[in-house]
Amino acid sequence: MNCKPGDLAIVVRSRTASNLGKIVHVLKPYENRDSHIISLSGDCAVWLCRTTGSPLRWAGVFGIEVERSETGPIPDGCLHPLRPGEELIPAVRQSDAPVVA
Repeated sequence: MNCKPGDLAIVVRSRTASNLGKIVHVLKPYENRDSHIISLSGDCAVWLCRTTGSPLRWAGVFGIEVERSETGPIPDGCLHPLRPGEELIPAVRQSDAPVVA
């Protein structure tokens, strides 16, 4: 896993371009009841995160972006932790991968 609870992280992969580069606080492992977003794909680790800036956005019905809230699920593979002594900012990219962020 890339992240752990308490980390600050940058969103480096997302279907929703407006989420790329956002800084988030990694809160805890995500559970569907945390934000009522239930369309998670695959068996990947997913974190409940809170953005430090503008609200996170998700692709809603018919692919229309929906501003959801400052808190929501982000797969671990879409995040890069920001820790002292580690690579600061990797390349960010929009992805067709099955992710919710």
